[in-house]
Amino acid sequence: MIFFANNDPKDVILMISSVPVQSNVTMRILFYSLLLTELAPPVGSDVAACHLARIGRLIDGGTVESALLLIEQLDPGSGSDVF
Repeated sequence: MIFFANNDPKDVILMISSVPVQSNVTMRILFYSLLLTELAPPVGSDVAACHLARIGRLIDGGTVESALLLIEQLDPGSGSDVF
């Protein structure tokens, strides 16, 4: 999701945290699919904060297995201090 790279990191984290998907199953599935998609973090961002926002939103939505999948996809050699 290249569009993340061109946005303010705070806006991206706010969007991830606040998108209302609870009442619409189709939107929830689409949103969680987007969270699991490989993406370029926003330029100048705290990469760890962006990843943690994605992981946290998946866990808050009850998709712990998806959060674990995302964690497995993250490159431990990226220099990120997520874990």
